Amino acid sequence: MERIELVAADVDELERLGDEVTVVDLVDELPPEQSAALRARVLQGRSYAEIAGSGQVSEAAIRQRVSRALAGLRRRMEER
Repeated sequence: MERIELVAADVDELERLGDEVTVVDLVDELPPEQSAALRARVLQGRSYAEIAGSGQVSEAAIRQRVSRALAGLRRRMEER
């Protein structure tokens, strides 16, 4: 296996990234229902119907929550 060495620029970039807020942090700032819907749809890859069935909520409501979550993420990312 080839050994990879870090140069000063790599260390600087890692430090910069460590200071930035991650997308996961931003998802955590969303209202709980939006965050849960977004995680289930995007991170877990579940269908809208599957999410709706497990939460006793309509598919339309799940779609709306995911849409609002994405809009909220967009806003938060633009503010940073």
